[in-house]
Amino acid sequence: TDDQISVAIRDCETGQLVVDINADEIRIPASNMKVLTAGTAALVLGADFRFETRLLRRGDTLILEGDGDPALGDPRLLSSMGDITPEKLLDVWASAVDQSGLRSVTTLIVDDRVFDREATPPEWPENQFDRRHSAPISGLNFHRNTVMLSARGTPSRVQVRPMSPEYPDIRIVDSITLDTRGKNSAALDPVRQLDANRIVLKGKVSPGQSAGVEISIDEPALRTGQLLASLLRRRGISVGSVRLANADEPPAAGTPIGPPIVTPIATTLDICNAHSTNVYAESLLKRLAHHTTGRPGTRVDGGRIVIRTAQQLTGDAQGLHVEDGSGLSRGNRVTAGLLAAWLCAFDGDTAAETVFLDSLATPGEGTLKGRLSAADATGAMIQAKSGYINRVSALSGLVTRSDARRFAFSIIVNNTDRTRPAKAMQDAIVATIASSVSK
Repeated sequence: TDDQISVAIRDCETGQLVVDINADEIRIPASNMKVLTAGTAALVLGADFRFETRLLRRGDTLILEGDGDPALGDPRLLSSMGDITPEKLLDVWASAVDQSGLRSVTTLIVDDRVFDREATPPEWPENQFDRRHSAPISGLNFHRNTVMLSARGTPSRVQVRPMSPEYPDIRIVDSITLDTRGKNSAALDPVRQLDANRIVLKGKVSPGQSAGVEISIDEPALRTGQLLASLLRRRGISVGSVRLANADEPPAAGTPIGPPIVTPIATTLDICNAHSTNVYAESLLKRLAHHTTGRPGTRVDGGRIVIRTAQQLTGDAQGLHVEDGSGLSRGNRVTAGLLAAWLCAFDGDTAAETVFLDSLATPGEGTLKGRLSAADATGAMIQAKSGYINRVSALSGLVTRSDARRFAFSIIVNNTDRTRPAKAMQDAIVATIASSVSK
């Protein structure tokens, strides 16, 4: 029904709202929240910002200092680099320690204090905490704070392959059924108890079939330290305790060992928006909070900064409420009118604005795969962000015609059980905008 739908279309040249259908109604935005988070991060951190994760030595103590980088060990990025496993990435540091001559490490400290230690917002669905889209957030993220599990069916049994990364303290319980009756069974259903690292791997796999699945882990910063310790031990370097930094310890200090692992902000914004990865959005929200306050980054501080930035850019952030950075929480609130005004405010005049705009997906890319083909066929440039959680569907973005005149749009549907028609309506609206401005 009409009261479920908000549509705002704004001419960015004149600032005029050319279509207003409940544009000021306060809605749940789902992943369209990332448009605000990523845009604020670009403006606050700047286009030249880089995440830097470092390994430091202080006597016989090693300190793994996190910077909140959500891309550290991301399997998508590792695969683009060739035959690089998570272990090979961390072994760069293990090798540097080996070459330094240090043979005994008393303590390996993982310093994740760039963020607070609220791993998962309490508003997120508790029954989804072990799923990859609900992975915990840490000041030292690694491999999207998940593990990859895979299995292959043979005529006699199901072979469970080593998990990736190969964390030494995570136990996999094999409860997979070999499905000899079906021909194409290949489904895994892992279950992890909250605050534990015992994963029961259920499912069915037929002979000749393979299946894979990604599941979140608990305490990713500590697990990463333990993985690094295991790599050091493989090199004959003894390692005593592995622990998180205490809240009252001095800031991390020491001599760098090996190179820092660096990720430019453009990479994080792209994966946050084009691929709608929640751990990226949440990390960006907390990192911009730390950058601004100097304190461990929190989503509350980050939310305040998003609201303040939206007020500065659009002149009116009324109704905006930020519960998280990704949009997974149902407590987020925004209007379609604000999102359209926000997008118009990014005209590409600065490097920070450009790096944000470039992070938005184009038709057929990322979460827009299979969408907006009709709009794309008009020749207009389409940049957009989709959004979905239960009973919520959203699409916001920009249409730019050949003479550079731009229109921003935001289409939010709440309280709907019909996601497919909602997406079809959104795509049709964007196609209409694109065809009308491309003539």
